[in-house]
Amino acid sequence: MKKNIVTERTNVFEPNNTITMKFTIAGTVKPEKMKQAFLTAVRENETLNSRVILAENGEVWYEPCRETQIQKNHIEIADRSWQEIFKEQQQALFEIEQGELIKGYFFKGEEQSEVLLMASHLAGDGKAILYFVEQIMCALADERVPCRKFQSVSEKEIPGKNKIPIYVNWFIKSLNSKWRKYPQIFTMEDRNH
Repeated sequence: MKKNIVTERTNVFEPNNTITMKFTIAGTVKPEKMKQAFLTAVRENETLNSRVILAENGEVWYEPCRETQIQKNHIEIADRSWQEIFKEQQQALFEIEQGELIKGYFFKGEEQSEVLLMASHLAGDGKAILYFVEQIMCALADERVPCRKFQSVSEKEIPGKNKIPIYVNWFIKSLNSKWRKYPQIFTMEDRNH
């Protein structure tokens, strides 16, 4: 089912819209168990089972992925420091049109393990990523993983009484007027350049 992107639209072309979170798990976690917990959490998260479509007319929406696209959301066993990975990956664009909205890096230790999560803001806000961590932890504990339904703000939910200040409204009208003279619709290729 198609779900239009309204308030998150700026995040489609934002060059640095990554939410990064690192957490520590007491004790040793086997890498295969972590991979399975991550994939279970992805499957139980409706937003992460979506990809972002940008139509030729400029319309943008989420639509469900096929299984191969869901696997674009992945966790890797890390052999470098989290700081190195963070520095490298913060410059990499997510393949949102292929369903990549979150990626993880697992650092196995004897007394504790660490996980670095990097998510596109289109995967949700910081609170949504905390819920994703909860889903991972439930899967690791062999507990029932809560299903997280897709949540996004629709145009109907934005109250009509919310007024834009007059100077902002004037600025928007001015920009729209200029844009209408030379309209340009951006594509996924523009996003990648």
